[in-house]
Amino acid sequence: MKILFLCRGNVGRSVFGEYIYNKMTNSHNAFSAGTRLSGPEESLASLLSKTRFVIEAMAEEEID
Repeated sequence: MKILFLCRGNVGRSVFGEYIYNKMTNSHNAFSAGTRLSGPEESLASLLSKTRFVIEAMAEEEID
């Protein structure tokens, strides 16, 4: 079975979901999707402002 995590806002939640699932199940069945900004109005600066807490949480789990 394969698991796909999607994040509508593309702010790192799907990557975090992939990591947690794979760590808890001791597998590599989960994958993250989403590598583009949500829309044309989205800028890198606005994306970074949304990801601060995700990045901090991932750092606590030693995810780069």
